Amino acid sequence: MSRKQVTIVSLKYSPGLKKFFVVLGDNLRQRGFGVTYLLSAKYANDESPAEESIDITSAAGPAGILRETAAFIVRPGEWGRRCFPNPPDFVCFYNPHPLNVVLARAIRSKYPQALTAVYFHEPFMPDKAAFGTRRAMLIRLVESVQARVVKNVRALIAPSDYARKKIRVRFPKFHGPVYLAPLLARGERPPEVRRPAHFSMVGMANNATGHREFFGFVNHVAARGGDLRFCVVSSSNLEKYAVRLRAAARNRVDIIHRPAITDREIDVVIRGSYAVFRLDKSLTQSAVLVDAFRNGTPVIARDIPGLRQHVRHKENGYILPSAMTNDDLWRATGYVRENFEELSRNARADFERLYHENNFGKYYSWLIDHLGGKG
Repeated sequence: MSRKQVTIVSLKYSPGLKKFFVVLGDNLRQRGFGVTYLLSAKYANDESPAEESIDITSAAGPAGILRETAAFIVRPGEWGRRCFPNPPDFVCFYNPHPLNVVLARAIRSKYPQALTAVYFHEPFMPDKAAFGTRRAMLIRLVESVQARVVKNVRALIAPSDYARKKIRVRFPKFHGPVYLAPLLARGERPPEVRRPAHFSMVGMANNATGHREFFGFVNHVAARGGDLRFCVVSSSNLEKYAVRLRAAARNRVDIIHRPAITDREIDVVIRGSYAVFRLDKSLTQSAVLVDAFRNGTPVIARDIPGLRQHVRHKENGYILPSAMTNDDLWRATGYVRENFEELSRNARADFERLYHENNFGKYYSWLIDHLGGKG
């Protein structure tokens, strides 16, 4: 009897995402299934090795993405042979991409026995205005692509209970299962002796991520005095935020900005942090929380449902008012520094409970049962 075949699809490059879907693939491979990845070529520089991967896309901008999608439509047979050398039994789509729609339809037609699923990182952004006009248009386009894929798959996967509820509200006519499966990661332990040096902010930057407030707080600290230091890591251009730094504040913050930043570099920053800031105005979940808790680093988060579900006030981090002020941020940093060891232990314990790959059997028992493997 031939092995059941799994295909994991992530055609849009997202820094830091690869290590999570590789954990899914590796755990399925360990259970005897064949695993193939259909990826953006841009993942090649990421450190997580993905065996049997096929580079399908390479474009980043809208024009290039549309050209690649059109090429697939024009030569479906050629692409089909390349994407599916073996008939798939389970296909999981990660990042939104127009090609996902074409692939999902083709799989439904040619491989009706296959279980197809979408992993929803962000099911829906109701307050798009917070992101600015240009990004709000992009979010609407992405959500339109997501909706078309959903019409052609049999299951959805949510990273949290909050996300699962949003999915059910957004897709009331979807009658398939919506499974809960948080992002799972390797369980390397942080160093026993921690000497935090700064507070950090990690991830992409836009009008809704709170980078403006972060840099404003650095200015506030410089005016107020004290020894607080900061570090910000992003593949986004931070110049429009950093330009607001006063001269006295510039030597308090290290800015790491490159188009591609490795997981190792991010870990170094997070391990050296008293806490990681998540100051988002709208968010369903955050992979940064997984990275922070894995490293035993508390999280200082704005009071929104997508963060409050996992950041517990004064237990594994600190919750700020949604309409936070610099004084609120000052109190948060003070509390974290005074209680770092306890917060750090709780953060790591929550990683073990929620995000460690040892939880794979619990979250994916439905998939193992479907494929006929061992738990």
